[in-house]
Order: sequence, then structure tokens, then C-alpha cells
Amino acid sequence: MQQPTRFIRELHQVKDEGATRTFRHGQPAASIGGPGGNLFFIGMEGSGRKTLAQAAGALLKLAFVEADSPEALAVALGKTGQAVAVTGADLTDAETVAALREGGKVFYLMSLAPLLAERLNAPGRLSELADRAASLEPCFMAAAHFILPVAATLEEMLADVAEKAGL
Repeated sequence: MQQPTRFIRELHQVKDEGATRTFRHGQPAASIGGPGGNLFFIGMEGSGRKTLAQAAGALLKLAFVEADSPEALAVALGKTGQAVAVTGADLTDAETVAALREGGKVFYLMSLAPLLAERLNAPGRLSELADRAASLEPCFMAAAHFILPVAATLEEMLADVAEKAGL
């Protein structure tokens, strides 16, 4: 009988026993943001894109950038190592969506209109936000690598981002 020559030498405590991850001996860890090197945060206004991008940038040692125009997004797409809050891009444009997906990992901050209206302190905009969310949802879903529920706490979302950033 052949004896194994490579033993598991690390103990990992797992909080979520249902989670799975594969480790291979000698395999380097994936870089943050994958091959594109960036993390992009998309969603409706009031979803917390800037707050989460800033916090994720600080946690993962990435530069925070707000892409508040198509030009700012084009500049961000030309760099790596960033946590980018996408607040001014046309996500109905297939080329923009493709560029985001190639430029890094895209996190969609998904929320319901009542929560957005509450966060924006704008109960009178509930119908407008609901209509806008319904029209943009397919675009956000097409762009996203991962979905983060906005109803979660900032700490929960950060932990989720940190886990998924290197996948």
C-alpha cells in the first residue's frame, strides 16, 4: 500500500458548515477581483454602493473610486486594484456590462423599493423607485457576478465580499 506524501497541514475553522471550498497543494491564492483586479459595486441609489465600496477597499487594501460618469468608469476600467462604486454608468449598454465583467468582480446590491425609499428618506418616491428598480433589474442581473442583499448588515456584506473577491 502506498503511503501519502502530502498531508493536510492546516486546520481551518469554518463558520458555515454548508460552505465548500477546494484547496490544492501548491496552488496560489486567486488575486482580489480575479484577472481584472477590481471590485465593482452596482445597484440602485440608496443601496449603499459607495459605503460598501469604501469599506471593502479599506478591508482589502484597494483604492476606492467612485465612477460617477461614463468617463470616470472608463478611467477606472483602465486600472486595477480598486473598489469601484458605479454610480453614473449606463448599465443598459451591453458593452459597458461586458467591460465591467471583464474588469473584475461585479457585486449587485439588491434591494426592494420600500427599503430604498426609507434609506433615501423619500417615501414619496416609492412608486418611482419601484418602477426604476423593475426596469433596471435585468441589467443589474446581467452584469453581476454576485448578489448582495441590502437588508444584510454592512459587516455581513463585507464578509461576503471578502470571501467572494478572490474567487
